[in-house]
Amino acid sequence: MYSVLLFCLLWNSRSQVIWIRDNQEQKFPIDGIDKIRFQVQSVSYSPVPVEQPKESKPFAPMVILGSLDYDGLSPVSWW
Repeated sequence: MYSVLLFCLLWNSRSQVIWIRDNQEQKFPIDGIDKIRFQVQSVSYSPVPVEQPKESKPFAPMVILGSLDYDGLSPVSWW
């Protein structure tokens, strides 16, 4: 079974996080304060930009890619 976690965090605001499983048409909302158990797949660090246009997204100094595709990993509230 293959699953994807789609999420969006907006600068200085909270948005909804949706857990989507591709074998079903159900969407499971995750509250912005839920604790989530996940396995880190990779961590990458972006170079610090010297200058950034005002219209661009806020600079993210690191990107953490994770997975919930293992036993016991998911929002704690689902258990």
